[in-house]
Amino acid sequence: MADRQPITIVREAVHIVKHWTPDNYGNILVTVAEQEEPIKISSKRANLADKIIADTQFKFKYANYMNRDYVADIECMEANAVESTATAVKTTVPNVGKPVPKMGTDDSRTRSMALSYAKDWCIAQLQANLSGGTKPTTKHILSIAIIFEGYITNGAETRQED
Repeated sequence: MADRQPITIVREAVHIVKHWTPDNYGNILVTVAEQEEPIKISSKRANLADKIIADTQFKFKYANYMNRDYVADIECMEANAVESTATAVKTTVPNVGKPVPKMGTDDSRTRSMALSYAKDWCIAQLQANLSGGTKPTTKHILSIAIIFEGYITNGAETRQED
């Protein structure tokens, strides 16, 4: 098996993000102010959802694979938003040590595990009355599943902003 080639950014575009939602396949659909059609971020890059902040300007970096452009990375263009995100990550994500070794699972098994964990998480919140009496929606469960999928895939990695 050949080593992967580094990703080459072929174009960049700056957009103001309104909001984002996951679809039924784990992809992220980002609605931006400049266009009606949402920008699709592949489920392979679901970790980018952690960076997205509503009503914030982002630089979308596109790469090309088989003559199709895809979002390879995003970068926040507003310094205040980056600082508040970094603070939120530092305060809400515990430092659990070294990443869990990858289990060598395939994508469908990882997604299945993540969805199961998200379902169990929502049931536990309902049973403990932590949900404020509201039942979780499918979108809510899928957004939690995306977080679990990133954790299963990448371990307990945390990003440090320089």
